[in-house]
Amino acid sequence: MLGQPAPLIFLHGNVGTGADWAPVLDALPDSMKEAATTPILWTEVCASYEAWVSSFCDSIAGEQVRPLLVGYSLGGRLALHALTARPDCFSGAVILSAHTGLPDIRERDARLERDRYWAAQAEADWGDFLTHWMAQSVFDGGSDLEDREALIIWQKQIARAFDVWSLGRQDDLLPKLRVLSLPMLWVTGQRDVRFTEIAAKACQEMNDSKHTIVEGAGHRVPWDQPAVTAALISQFSQEVAGRQ
Repeated sequence: MLGQPAPLIFLHGNVGTGADWAPVLDALPDSMKEAATTPILWTEVCASYEAWVSSFCDSIAGEQVRPLLVGYSLGGRLALHALTARPDCFSGAVILSAHTGLPDIRERDARLERDRYWAAQAEADWGDFLTHWMAQSVFDGGSDLEDREALIIWQKQIARAFDVWSLGRQDDLLPKLRVLSLPMLWVTGQRDVRFTEIAAKACQEMNDSKHTIVEGAGHRVPWDQPAVTAALISQFSQEVAGRQ
């Protein structure tokens, strides 16, 4: 008998909100929609990755059915921190377009400086910040998300997150991922060469993971191909449930 499908927790990306997941949720089977949650990360921008992981994992610890994490970009990086710190809380994860960490300290320092620049821009002039943020090459050719102007209510929190959750403050998580015993699906877009390479390397070094490249998608794979993304999540969730 197949196990009970795990509840899904969707973690959104930077300058995003839980509502961004609507196109993917709409394409999921009804039974999965009912058990899905999409928290807004900006309600609790903690002082560090460790503080956020502690708060997040404490909020779900003891659940009868361990949830499956689905994280995109920044949400994927936060998911990786939670998975490596408290693997007992989860049944597995789907990681979309996320970075495992920079091994070179000089690269980390440079990234932290860049993210502090974004933080200052976000806090100084939200409209100008959005214009420059959306013009980044990583988003070229991808789907537009809903108007980000409404996120001005989280302006200070988002600005702070650029600093405290910077990739420059993140350890290289590959050593911890190598010994992780949880099923994981890595998803990247065909046009997103950089993050496809990162996901492929992670899967090569992990025990129980696989990597799917979605055609016709870039970095924003969940919105470039929402139906395909939903199908991948649904199929993987059923595979994980079959192991229970």
